[in-house]
Amino acid sequence: MQVVAVGALAAAWLAIALGLFSRPEADLAAGSRIDANFTVYWPFLFVISPVLFVSGFFGLLPYRFAPGGTIAGGLIASFFAQRVGAELYLSDYKPALAGHLDTSVAAACFAVAAAFTAAFVHLYSNRSGRTRAASVRGGAVLVVAVLVSGVVTIPPLFAGSGTRPVSWLG
Repeated sequence: MQVVAVGALAAAWLAIALGLFSRPEADLAAGSRIDANFTVYWPFLFVISPVLFVSGFFGLLPYRFAPGGTIAGGLIASFFAQRVGAELYLSDYKPALAGHLDTSVAAACFAVAAAFTAAFVHLYSNRSGRTRAASVRGGAVLVVAVLVSGVVTIPPLFAGSGTRPVSWLG
């Protein structure tokens, strides 16, 4: 299951790359081009890509905490895709970018879910010598982590679909 999570993380990275380096439909102004380089392209090339590569590599290693790297990589990919989607001038410059970013967020959500599943299977497949209290604590931590990642990654999917989010205050 961890290999599937790393594959989904690679798909999230690939979707961001395909969107960012797709064919432009219009020209950017000089100031927007510099802004796009500093806020989107250079961070993707010099920060996000190496971080996702390292987290995917460590996610494939046979260590106990390997799914943690994939979970972190999925959250990083999701946050970056959301931040790029907030740069509205890029949607005129590259109209295909929005669809690729939605695909990236969905793949990152799947990577996080698969990594949590791999962690759950690893934690609870061998219960020999484990006390009931330790199992309950591990399950509670896993549930909290799943809820936090769901709250972080799922609302942007709804916000990007053009639907109006539900207001908690009325």
